[in-house]
Amino acid sequence: MSLVIEFLTGIRRFVTEQDGGKLREWLQVENEVPDHYFQLARELKTSFPDNGSDALERLVDRCLPIDDETVEGKGSPWPGFNSLMKTYLEYWRDVDFNNLVSLHSSLSDLLMYEGTLAHSSPNVYCTEMRQLLRQCARQSNIRCHVASDQLVVVRISIQPGHGIDTPT
Repeated sequence: MSLVIEFLTGIRRFVTEQDGGKLREWLQVENEVPDHYFQLARELKTSFPDNGSDALERLVDRCLPIDDETVEGKGSPWPGFNSLMKTYLEYWRDVDFNNLVSLHSSLSDLLMYEGTLAHSSPNVYCTEMRQLLRQCARQSNIRCHVASDQLVVVRISIQPGHGIDTPT
């Protein structure tokens, strides 16, 4: 059995058992992880190159089938979760921890699914990704690359009862 299928089978087990803690343990995004994440990345690069194919999406859907009628106390993947897992596997396939701009972009792609993950488990996974994003954003390399590309990112948040907050 391929490592990608083993990984997705484990993820399905955690979702079915509604074990958010184990799910959080398996969904790692940092570079200091056990070697099997880098083995997973190598397998993804070899078997699922970034060539426009939907093979990775089909594998995720096959390994994480959506069960509309789950037994009480059990869970099931849902379409948004499967999309998250495809993006997560693409993250490991494409990640370059030495390229902070690319890393920041990849983590931002994963953070788009924050609400999807909150559906079934504690938001600690998203918190961990936000911490890594903040670490990347603090690196001057990102600011230099962003400045050289003439891209300016301003985050504006509206807080109820407090008006608009624009960080400096």
